[in-house]
Amino acid sequence: LSEQPVTSALIALAVPSILTSLVTTIHNMIDTYFISQLKDNTMIAATTVALPITVLIYALGEGLGAGAESCIGRQMGAGQNEKVKESVSTTLILACFLSVIAVIFTITGLRPVIRTFTDDFTVVEHAYQYLSILTMGSVFVIFKQVCTHLLRSSGEVQFPMKTVFLEVAINSILNPIFMFDFGLGMKVRGVAV
Repeated sequence: LSEQPVTSALIALAVPSILTSLVTTIHNMIDTYFISQLKDNTMIAATTVALPITVLIYALGEGLGAGAESCIGRQMGAGQNEKVKESVSTTLILACFLSVIAVIFTITGLRPVIRTFTDDFTVVEHAYQYLSILTMGSVFVIFKQVCTHLLRSSGEVQFPMKTVFLEVAINSILNPIFMFDFGLGMKVRGVAV
């Protein structure tokens, strides 16, 4: 923002961020499409039941990252480089802590939470299979969100955008391999993996 006109700087920062959010939505739509190809309504229902929990995990990383991005941006603008290092370290440690809490939650209380959303046993089982893998991998989700914001705080918006595009491409290739019988046949668990 200090090296170019504000309008062009904002466009250069905002467009990749908007594309990243759009591609993340497309990622979820791709998962839903592949699950629908299994022709099992309970699996689609299971991913819908799982949505609030997956959104919560995503929001933990997003909230922590956005807060850190704002703080670090102000510190960088003030030339407080030592405080920037402290903020980055604190953010990464907190991301670790939140990830551990998510894994503990998975081990201890996931099934009862799922039952608050539905009483259909089959949906609960599919949602548990799906969420147990996703929440165990929450460390990667939270760290991805946090690191995306940390990079943005330094003005790097292209790399996070490219990684999300790559993530969607890899997901689109691996989903059928993990899900369907011609591959590993893991069904809804395959999407989560």
